[in-house]
Amino acid sequence: MYWDNDHMDGGWAVLMMLGMLIFWTAVVVAIVWTIHSARSSNVPSAGPQTSRPGGSYGNAEDILANRLATGEIDAEEYQTRLDVLRSTNVR
Repeated sequence: MYWDNDHMDGGWAVLMMLGMLIFWTAVVVAIVWTIHSARSSNVPSAGPQTSRPGGSYGNAEDILANRLATGEIDAEEYQTRLDVLRSTNVR
């Protein structure tokens, strides 16, 4: 492995540098991938509905109020449906 007065031949030096470059690149990629995987598993997925901490989407009155706020229903329909909800105690 050593020639020319105890110095490494140019071919071996290039091969060892290339090997070290590949090794350290693999180490950095593994670290970045691990960090990315850990972060992305903690991020909740976005969806059209907003979830509450308990896992439910809210009670019926909250959903009805959101529909009024977004313009899906008008005030008259909101009041009618709210009266129905409250008279039947559906939650």
